[in-house]
Parts: sequence; C-alpha cells; structure tokens
Amino acid sequence: MRDRDVTPKLVKMDSGMVKMDISVEICEACDYLLSQLESLDRTDVDEWIEKLAEHIGRKGLSEPFLELGDIETAVEACCKHAVESSQPLLSVISAFDVPKFDYNIDLKKFLPVVQSKFPLLDCPKGCTKFYTERYLLLKQRTLRHHLFRSGQQFQIQPVDVLLSTTNKIGHVVILGMLTTMKDGRYQLEDPTGTIPISLVGTKYHTGFYTENCFVLAEGSYKDEVFNVDSIGFPPTEPASVSRTYFGNNNIFGGISDTSIYNNEALVKLEQSNPGSMIIFVADVWLDKKEVLNRLKRLFEGYSVEPPVAIVLLGNFLSTDLGLKHMAVLQSHLIELSEIIAQFPSLLTDTKFIFIPGANDSFLSNILPRPSLPKTVIERFLRKVPNAEFTTNPCRIRYCSQEIVVMREDIIARLCRNSLHAPIANDIPQHFVKTIISQAFLVPLPLALCPIYWTHEAALRLYPLPDLVVVADSFQPYTESNTGCIVTNPSSFSNGNYVFKVYIPSTREVEDSQIPNEV
Repeated sequence: MRDRDVTPKLVKMDSGMVKMDISVEICEACDYLLSQLESLDRTDVDEWIEKLAEHIGRKGLSEPFLELGDIETAVEACCKHAVESSQPLLSVISAFDVPKFDYNIDLKKFLPVVQSKFPLLDCPKGCTKFYTERYLLLKQRTLRHHLFRSGQQFQIQPVDVLLSTTNKIGHVVILGMLTTMKDGRYQLEDPTGTIPISLVGTKYHTGFYTENCFVLAEGSYKDEVFNVDSIGFPPTEPASVSRTYFGNNNIFGGISDTSIYNNEALVKLEQSNPGSMIIFVADVWLDKKEVLNRLKRLFEGYSVEPPVAIVLLGNFLSTDLGLKHMAVLQSHLIELSEIIAQFPSLLTDTKFIFIPGANDSFLSNILPRPSLPKTVIERFLRKVPNAEFTTNPCRIRYCSQEIVVMREDIIARLCRNSLHAPIANDIPQHFVKTIISQAFLVPLPLALCPIYWTHEAALRLYPLPDLVVVADSFQPYTESNTGCIVTNPSSFSNGNYVFKVYIPSTREVEDSQIPNEV
C-alpha cells in the first residue's frame, strides 16, 4: 500500500514529446529495494538482483520504467520461491493436516475447502457428504476415460432413469455404491436413488467387492430389478492427468501452498542421490528381546550408509496390556533409544518415523489414529531428537515424491466381506486394484472400519501418489498399478524379520531380511 499518491504525472513539452515525472516513484522503489538487500553480502546481493531482473523480465512490461509495485511483486515472488526451494528434503504430514478438496460440478474442478479447523466428530449429514464426494470424484474421473467420453462405447445412466420407466431396457451401465436392503438383498445407490439388483450369473472383474464400494455395473433392467451381467471398478487415471484439475494447489500436504510435484531442482536431487533409501519395518514388538537384537543388527548394517528415513510401524508391543500398555511401551521406547544412540551416524543423518498400530492407540477402531501421547515419547525424543511420532495413516514427502503409509490389517477383512472370492494367488493384485480404483485406502463399510468423516481426505488416493505402503500381517508383496507402487513389508516380529527398502532415485522396492546369526 502507498501512503500518498505517486501516480506519474504527464507534462506536455514544447517539442510535442511527453515527459514523465517519476522522481518520487524512483526514490520509493530504490529505498524499498535497498531496505530489502542491505543486510545481505555482496555475493548474495548480486544473486538476488539477477533473480529479480529475471522475474521482472518474464513479465514483459510495456513501459520503460518500474513502479514500486513492480519491485514489491518481484521481491515477494522470489522470496516465496526461495522458501519453497529451501524446504526440507523429507517431511512428514499428519493425517489431520492433509488439505481437503471438494469437486465443483459447475466448474469441473476441485476447489480447496476453506476452514480453519475441522472437528473430530461431525454431524450425521457429514456421512452423506462423505459418500457423495467419493461418488463425484469417481464419476468425473470415469467420464474422462476414453470408453465413457460422449459418443464413445459406454454411457453412464443415473439410477432415476431406470426408476422413471416401466419398460424393459436391454443394456445400461450404472455407476453406484453397493448397499444392502433390509431383507438382505443387494442394491445400487447413487445421488438420484436406489435400485434392487440381481447378481445371478454376474461376471466379476479384478478386485474385492464389498458393501459401500463404488462399482460400474453393466446389465439389463426388467420388472423393477437391474440384472447385472458384469461388474467392475471405475477406471483408474494417471496422477499427471488428475493433477490438471487441481491447478497449482498443494493437494498432498506440507508447508508449501503450491504443488512441488514436478519441481526440477528436487527431481535432480533425487537422481543425484542413488544411495538414498527409506526403510519400512512393521510390527516392531519392542517387548521381545529377539526383536530388539534384530533391530540393532539392522541399525548397525545401515549405520555405514545411513538411509534418509527408517519408518517403524506398530504394533509396538506383542499384546494389548490394557491400562498398563502405555507405561510398558514408554519403558521399551527408552530401551530402543539407547540402542539407536549407539550409532551416531543414524542419529544425525536418519529420520526415525513412528506410526502406531491398532493396539498402540486408545482410539484403536477409528481411522485416522492419533500419534502416541507426548508423555510416552518425551524421554525417547531426548536421546533421539531426529524422530517424529505421527498419525496412522500419514504422508511422507521426499523431494518431489509422495508416499502414503498406513498400518492396518485390511486384506483379511476384504476377503471375508467380498461378494466374490478371488483366486488365492492373486490376492495382492486384487487388493491393489481395489484401493487404486476406489481412490481410497479402506474401501470397507463404516461398521467394519470406522473413520472420522471430516478427515477422510487423509485416506484418499487421488491423485495417485508415487508409493503406497499398507503394512498388513499378510505376506509381503509389491505391485504396481497406473504408475503407483503399492507394497506390504509384512510383519517383522511375527515373520522372518522381513522389511522393505524403497530407493527413490529408481523408484524400486527391494525385499530385505535380517537373517539368523551364523
């Protein structure tokens, strides 16, 4: 803002030329620029002047002079770029800090939900909004697929089109949510209504089909029943396509307001550090002596070339100890801190990230789960200050790469509640197809896996991240779908001390194990 009117004055000259009196403007612009640069060294001053000149040159100003506003805008833009470029290479984002975006039907784009704080518990209509937003997300994505574009092979019809006719319809495709009626029969539901369905002779495509998941059903309509011939999930979409509908907003989370997904400087850092690694270890039972011994060997092996981060996922005790659980966990965390303190290179160069399991939280049945209480971890942090205790799930950004991590035994529940039993050998493929197509980490009924509706954005997989780690007691696997890698490190303590190693420079996941001592 300006304190006085410094609008340049035009003065008519005898020669017919127009002269501009800009002395006041020049003085203000010079004073402002000097105040911004006077605290810098000579080398830094030259560098900043080059940055400002480059930014101003890109604006393509039509006038041969600069106003104070031009200088202020350039300084602000360069400072913002410097802050974003200087942010830490690795950052951890709590589930409760993930930004929320809703789909605007009229503008056909996602807009940020502007709200200072979201309540933990929402009113019942929040549940309806939760499912409606998921439906709109999947529908707009489906309509962009080449099979569903206007005039192409398929056309999605809303449920009310079938409800409004008594005629037989030979072929129709519906996008809706699978639900059950009071008498136990299945039905499809979308924002326009619900319709009973028959699944006799239905062909199932890859995936787990449970209640409250969204499906594309193809079939015929007769006698007020939709007879489903084949059923599948909404088509997936590469992250590069999805991001165009969010503009330049930071949709993953973190300190930057704008997206840094394709930041050239950060991408170069990834490629120039082929030795960078992120370790994922799940089911770390700190109350088992053998587990601590294996962890010590793991730390010793990686102390020579410290990884970027070691992610330790719960449960952190082998059994639930009730009221004594937190006190016992605190004592074993102190023991773990003493082991880590033996390796100075890990203390200084490696980030330790702790994600709680179901038994590590008082709110064990509801996602997202909060981090471990401060009273439990404060003594650990004194010895290992480069550690972070976060939520379940959480998000990790390394350079330009986006990683989603969750600790949850979900595959067994999907198998038990699926309408169609998949082939046992293909279970990882079915699971990965399910969560990628649903764009959601836990596509289960809320009765089986309760979540906080207002924080469901933390469970979204849209746009697809680079890596999804779902730590499950199921066997280890690594699958890829639509450019997204999904991996399960499996149980470290209850298995053969297996874990996963992610190499960001090559985007590869390696199987690792702590063998028995010879």
